[in-house]
Amino acid sequence: MSFFVSVVLPVLILLGVAVASPFLWSRLLGEGVGPLALNAALSVVTCIVAAIAMRFVLTDVTGIAPLLRWTGLTALVWGPAVILALAQQPSRWKEEEW
Repeated sequence: MSFFVSVVLPVLILLGVAVASPFLWSRLLGEGVGPLALNAALSVVTCIVAAIAMRFVLTDVTGIAPLLRWTGLTALVWGPAVILALAQQPSRWKEEEW
């Protein structure tokens, strides 16, 4: 596989999922601190599932340990994007106050 398919494309996809998932979950969950915490948990789970799915598509998975290692390494990519997208959520609230 080429560098673009094996490295660049997965990073871009994971960044897209990491930025989009908090905004999509906020539409379903509403405003407030409680829904924001639930949004954080659901966004992290969404990114983990996306990383695992990408691992299955790109490579031959040989066990659970490499899969967990892959997911941990990808958290370095999508973690900061999720945090920044979640930090922006309260500025979009219309009814609740931070």
